[in-house]
Amino acid sequence: MTEQIWYFLLGGLLLAIVGWLIFLTFNYRRLLKKGGIIFEGNDPAKLEEIIKKYFESIKTVDQNNQKIEKVLKKTKKLAESSINKVALLRYNPFGDVGSDQSFSLCLLNSSDDGFVLSSIHSREGTRVYSKPIKSGNSTYNLSKEEQKVINIATKKGE
Repeated sequence: MTEQIWYFLLGGLLLAIVGWLIFLTFNYRRLLKKGGIIFEGNDPAKLEEIIKKYFESIKTVDQNNQKIEKVLKKTKKLAESSINKVALLRYNPFGDVGSDQSFSLCLLNSSDDGFVLSSIHSREGTRVYSKPIKSGNSTYNLSKEEQKVINIATKKGE
């Protein structure tokens, strides 16, 4: 009777070993498939070299990203200092002259720095004036049309 128990235990152990072997085989095949993605076109024996190349490419991408960020900062600074607010106002300062042949043109950057260019047309001729603008204001006296065109450019007139 003890001999049967031994055969039964050995048979159970053999089934457990076969089951474990099947489990390990499926896991091994699954890892081979995943490894195929990683090693696609490469020799798995060169894993260290593959990883080094991967990290070198990440370093290159990081360096390029830093260069792009520097250029972006310079471009943003240039854009902020460039003229990006423009307004034009045509008007007739004298009732006895034809139509709206006079104008005021306001050109400002994002800090509201720039200038107002005004052309006053009369029967005797045309005069052109330029007045600097700093933070939306001028140290020179402004006509109501010049103040209005500055307000339009800075959106204060809305």
